[in-house]
Amino acid sequence: MVVALVLITDVIRQNGIGYISEQPERLMNSGTTVHVPVPTEMQHAESAVRLIRTKHELDATIHTTIRKLIVIFFYNKFCTLCNTIQVQYESMAKKFDRAMFLKVDMDVNAESGEPFSITSTPAFAFIKDQSVLAVFPGPDEVRLRETIRRYI
Repeated sequence: MVVALVLITDVIRQNGIGYISEQPERLMNSGTTVHVPVPTEMQHAESAVRLIRTKHELDATIHTTIRKLIVIFFYNKFCTLCNTIQVQYESMAKKFDRAMFLKVDMDVNAESGEPFSITSTPAFAFIKDQSVLAVFPGPDEVRLRETIRRYI
């Protein structure tokens, strides 16, 4: 059981998915049986949201994407508000196919948030043709949707 939890925990950490609300080490040492839901991201290899792992990857994506809105979701896996808005963000990514949806785990890739002055999560940045159009913090679904519609 511990081996399975370790493997699942590693997959969750690698994919930046915040479905475990406690530190995995604490759960493993407690002797408690933990039922971990399999996130949609792990069930479907093809996600509408692309995980950005490095600042270089983000910079390259911004510089090579022309005439298309880029929406960046800055999050961390233990942020409750991030986990709440992530469901809506995934849904919007499927609906607004004329935009590119990215996500950046600030726990492992904080330097990607520096050019946008990201100091808390969740936060969103909107870029088109290498120009920053808007940046805002918070899990405001209505504002997120309206900003996408404005710049798409």
